[in-house]
Amino acid sequence: MRHLFLTSAIGTPKVGESIRAKIGHQKPLKTAFITTPIEVEDMTDDRWYRDDRTALTNNGFDFFDYTVTGKSPKDFAQDLSSIDAIYVSGGNTNHLLKESQQSGFIPFIQNFVSSGKLYLGTSAGSIIAGPTLPA
Repeated sequence: MRHLFLTSAIGTPKVGESIRAKIGHQKPLKTAFITTPIEVEDMTDDRWYRDDRTALTNNGFDFFDYTVTGKSPKDFAQDLSSIDAIYVSGGNTNHLLKESQQSGFIPFIQNFVSSGKLYLGTSAGSIIAGPTLPA
């Protein structure tokens, strides 16, 4: 079964709980937390970022930080082969899109989801999950 969850913020009350109830996982899900969208952001007000991280932890996602910047499809195959889920954070959509295209992350995500694994995206992470982006 394919699971694709797109939201403006997973840290919004009841969003994380709703996702957990929908997929019904009993064990912690090993999750890559994609930090690429925040690499160029001014994080002086990072409440949304902390709230999202807390919501993931509280709902059974055992995550580690990962960037797609400077990576290749070979890196993804090696680094992300044993994960259950990918969470792509909010932040700068243009930076995320550029780095995802340059690294080959978009085809990796497509194959990842097609294989039945879980994709969660908030804000920028939701936007790049669409089939097209308006100009």
